[in-house]
Amino acid sequence: MRKRLIALAIPVLLIGAALAATLLQQQATAPDAATEQRSAQHEYAAHVEDLPERERSAAQSVSIAADTFATHLPLVSIETGGQ
Repeated sequence: MRKRLIALAIPVLLIGAALAATLLQQQATAPDAATEQRSAQHEYAAHVEDLPERERSAAQSVSIAADTFATHLPLVSIETGGQ
């Protein structure tokens, strides 16, 4: 009987600890201006055709030189052997 109580108590305590940690983390990390700006940036993204005329010319003139290109994302090159 004692082993059964321990076996039931462990998952309950683990779930309770996980919930408590989640609540504490949510209270400690309030959204800041950078987070709000990032989410707004993604919400308001548009195609070049959807931009106003004065912004469209500036967006079309943006080019990326291969020798100065930098990104935080991994680059993947896939060779298909001419297929």
